[in-house]
Amino acid sequence: MKKTASLKIAGAVLASVLSTLAIRADLAINENVSLFGYAAGSITYNKVQQQGTDTTMDIDAAKLGVTLDFSPITATISGYTDAGASKIHLLDAYVSYDFGSKLKLSAGRFVTWLGYESFDLVDNTFSSYGNATISDSLFNNILPSYQQGVRIEYVNDKAKLGLSAVDSVYNVNDEFYRGDGDVRDGFGVEGNFTYTEEQWTLGMTLAYQYTKAGYQDFGGVDPYADEPETFTADIWLERKIGEDITVAGEIVLMREKIKGADAKNTFYAMLMAKQQIDEKIAIAGRFSFGDRKDYGNFWKVTVSPVTYEVTKNLEIRTEMGYTRFDKELRDNGMVKYEFMAGVQAVLKF
Repeated sequence: MKKTASLKIAGAVLASVLSTLAIRADLAINENVSLFGYAAGSITYNKVQQQGTDTTMDIDAAKLGVTLDFSPITATISGYTDAGASKIHLLDAYVSYDFGSKLKLSAGRFVTWLGYESFDLVDNTFSSYGNATISDSLFNNILPSYQQGVRIEYVNDKAKLGLSAVDSVYNVNDEFYRGDGDVRDGFGVEGNFTYTEEQWTLGMTLAYQYTKAGYQDFGGVDPYADEPETFTADIWLERKIGEDITVAGEIVLMREKIKGADAKNTFYAMLMAKQQIDEKIAIAGRFSFGDRKDYGNFWKVTVSPVTYEVTKNLEIRTEMGYTRFDKELRDNGMVKYEFMAGVQAVLKF
């Protein structure tokens, strides 16, 4: 989707604001108000088989948010835009109440617990997602997305337990920025468990989404005549080896059940490793694979030859990625491969 001129101007203004704030990231507004955010831009070369090449230079994403802390009540709100958006989105918009005893209740709009890779690219090792491709969007439903509802969390020094009731686990038709805003068409629930022990962290999330007849689900093009149910299990493990090496793996299983039809299963797996060469320079690699019943599969190799930390607020990333689609996909009109290479600058605070 091509961005409008107004969005480009808005993105540039937001990036400029972030630049100013990031330079003075140690400046607190006051004891009750704090700002957070990032801006990322890149130069990217893409080559898709039978579709030629394309070189772009644009803002990839920009986010600016504020947290109001009047303990035990806190509120968080943020605005966000990216290269595929047509406007600036209201992203985080929730209020939390801390009951003490490590128990917290939140209500509003917040990001799902699903996914090892974060919605905010600034928190990821790579510029791209392991399951997002240029040519295909069916597997992209595994991406972390936003939703609306209530959640309760118990957090101690090592573990986190959470349960949420939301309007929708997936809302890909609105490009991940919010839930579908309506519980009349169905609902979703998520449960999360995260545990950290010295050099490793384990994360597990279970999610369920029910959609009423006549409405679309996360991958739907036409409304279903029967009620689809989607079950998702996501498990990931991150292990630090010494001070310089990080390895991680993730498995996602999705099962979509529709009355009177065979279940549709989706499988996704990812492995990655990162080596910190010194305080400033790191290298990383990732392999990912996705398969959907009656659709086909892909695999993707991603390499980050150099990530350079200019300052604690500015990082330069280089990346190359190659994605291959199987014959079943190609028989249905998919391309054979795609290749991308790029340089991305990420400003954060």
